[in-house]
Amino acid sequence: MEAAADELSDTSDACDSGRLAARLQAQLVDVLREVEDMRAAALASESTKEQAVEDMCRRCREQLDSLRSAITGSSAAYTAQMKSVKAQKCQGADPDTGQACHPTASPSKDQSETLADGERDPSEIFQVDLEGVQTCSAELTEESEAAGLFDLELQGGGDMFARNCDSASLASFSLSTPSIRRRFGPEQEDTASVISSGTLVPEAIYIPPPGHRVVPESEWNHLHAEVKLLQASLSQATVELDRVKEERSSLEEELERSAEEWSRQVALLTSQVQSSESVLQDLQKTFYQSQSQVQEQLAELSQSHRKVCYELTRLSTENQRLRGTVPAHSGTHGSVQEMPHLQGPPSHMEERLRIEIINLREQLETRTEMSEVLEVQLASLKTEVERIQSERLQLESELAQSRCELSDMKEVLAQLQRRAQEDDAEKKAFRQQLAEERTKSLRLQAELDTSEVVQRDFVRLSQMLQVRLEQVRQAESLDQIKDILDQTHLSDIKDTKED
Repeated sequence: MEAAADELSDTSDACDSGRLAARLQAQLVDVLREVEDMRAAALASESTKEQAVEDMCRRCREQLDSLRSAITGSSAAYTAQMKSVKAQKCQGADPDTGQACHPTASPSKDQSETLADGERDPSEIFQVDLEGVQTCSAELTEESEAAGLFDLELQGGGDMFARNCDSASLASFSLSTPSIRRRFGPEQEDTASVISSGTLVPEAIYIPPPGHRVVPESEWNHLHAEVKLLQASLSQATVELDRVKEERSSLEEELERSAEEWSRQVALLTSQVQSSESVLQDLQKTFYQSQSQVQEQLAELSQSHRKVCYELTRLSTENQRLRGTVPAHSGTHGSVQEMPHLQGPPSHMEERLRIEIINLREQLETRTEMSEVLEVQLASLKTEVERIQSERLQLESELAQSRCELSDMKEVLAQLQRRAQEDDAEKKAFRQQLAEERTKSLRLQAELDTSEVVQRDFVRLSQMLQVRLEQVRQAESLDQIKDILDQTHLSDIKDTKED
């Protein structure tokens, strides 16, 4: 009964383990589905980020093109203004000397030096500055196309831009020339706002706040929401994976405990089978010995029975002969010779014969009872042997069933271990993917911050150029213009904050 109860409990444990394995498999399928959703969301987020970066690069290139066109138009306007100034100087020469201001005329030494200084310095400075502006624009274009973003190095790029843009204040963002009067698209509204501020005072020029982002706020919030959603999904998957690991560990412990119990029961059954086999062998030996003894006793009893029957027949014949019922013949002498102990008085012989007959009958009854007892013992031994054989067969069947169940348990445990390893690998992949997403988010944030810093530097530079342009417009002579241009030299783009 205890063995049957243990078998039922083990069977129920195996059924519970099967149900738990099925439930774990269903949960694993759900986790894999969530992982696929997370991957799809990550791909969508990545595509959105790439689109935002491309949009920002496009805007930066358009702003750079608009700045280049504005500088080119302003340089043309400055050239025209310089020509008009030279013409006015030529027309304002002394009429008494009778000398006309013509390119082929030969002025005096002082006038030649003055004209040389007045004609050489602004044009040469403008030519050098125009080449510097074009070089800076080309370098900015190459950097924006190579990096994918408008990612200027503040130190190197600012120094180059400051060295080469001394006279850019004369050619930047002027609305007085026809070449700059153009329409800007919605994507160029930042550049348009900078250009349209050319006629304003420096204090009224718009500076973006520190928290301003090139990427739209809605798109930025959407990206943050997607990152938070991915983090929440990953944390939920981690919790689910931890729970599955706990269940797996509990199931492994239960399987180990069941395996130990089954091993103990198998060892117990094996010892019982071995003891039963030894008892069966002993019983078989005892049975064979008892059977041989019974057969020997039966042979002796049969032989004694034949002897008693023969003696009884002979004594009856002799008794009848002695009484005279049987006539004497030649055989009587032989019988008398065979039984010399019967010679004597007839009464004593009859008494002795009766006693021998009674003894023989008692011996026969005793041997008969012994044979019956031996037959009963033999039957009980046969029954015991059959019972032991049936128990042995039952134990062998239970042992085979236990071995099959143990092999099934081992297979289930191996499958669970493989699934646990797969879960660990997927968890590592999830963590790596999350780290990559975080790295991409930080990189995008750094690029956005860099673009904001570059945009603010451009705004400050445009303010400085507007101030210098206004000073040049208000200048009354070329010397003042030269002084203003000499004051425009910068060692770093951060120096624009002081202006």
